[in-house]
Amino acid sequence: MLAQTYDVATREGLSFHLSYIGQDHPDSGGTGFETDAMRQLYDYGYKKARSGAFWVTDLSQVGAAKAAVAPAIR
Repeated sequence: MLAQTYDVATREGLSFHLSYIGQDHPDSGGTGFETDAMRQLYDYGYKKARSGAFWVTDLSQVGAAKAAVAPAIR
């Protein structure tokens, strides 16, 4: 699905930007909506954005993103 979205965006002359929660973010357990878990997720995203690694913009990066999130989907 991500590759198809990327293909359509590039074919239509649109930019493609994807952000995701990588495997480097620890699973907090629970539902993920507890206050501490939400704060950890916010901090993770903030640090990722400050590092410049927030957006994935090309197909080779999409493959890496899919590999990073695949275990979380199972």
